[in-house]
Amino acid sequence: MAVPLDRLHTLVTDNTNRSDAVVKSTVVATYMIEGTKVKICSDHFVKTEEENEECIKELYRLAWFIIGRARARGVDV
Repeated sequence: MAVPLDRLHTLVTDNTNRSDAVVKSTVVATYMIEGTKVKICSDHFVKTEEENEECIKELYRLAWFIIGRARARGVDV
């Protein structure tokens, strides 16, 4: 899930352990990337073509945002 740019991250103050929530989901793949375990859960996949299009639009929007910030700092992208 993409990180929204229009709102700040909020601190979770309840006692929910996020890793427990992932373990209870249906994990279909697990990867180790530079010492970080990444679990892919089947309940987080898009289910319709409309959801897929929205995900692609969000990825494009975030990518251009990142490119714009890098260019503003003088990075050749």
